[in-house]
Amino acid sequence: MKESVLDVLIYLLEEYEDEQEIDIEREILTRELLTAGFNNHSIGKAWGWLDELALQVECPDQILSFDPTQSSRVLCTLEKQKLSFEAQRYMIALQSSDLIDPITFELILDRLIALDCDAEELEMEQVRWVVLMVSFNRVTDPRLYLALETLIFSDLETQLS
Repeated sequence: MKESVLDVLIYLLEEYEDEQEIDIEREILTRELLTAGFNNHSIGKAWGWLDELALQVECPDQILSFDPTQSSRVLCTLEKQKLSFEAQRYMIALQSSDLIDPITFELILDRLIALDCDAEELEMEQVRWVVLMVSFNRVTDPRLYLALETLIFSDLETQLS
């Protein structure tokens, strides 16, 4: 049985990325997820995760931000515990490349922490999926989104060097 909240989110993103599918009701999707092998607990947590993301995207003024030209963002102890060193470097590189703004950076960190995984459990592929999901909801310029999508699914270190 598939257990991970992130597995549910990735399944939804892969299966229902077309705009025509957006109007499918949550109840129908929940039944499909149960049929696909996900349990009620993981599905419920995934819906909560998506609802929280939607709220944060609608009200970005509630997210503390900073001006990267005036300061540097330092990860707190919890963020360092939840993200591997590789994931931390990846996030900093994304922001340093100006592909994500400070608010998107904070949203991504929040959604990664909300997955409630330890650094050993959270793989880079999963981090990339969260970056993609959050960015899809935040980035307004299609060219920037395409560049970000390409970068997310390629070796970031190679691209930025």
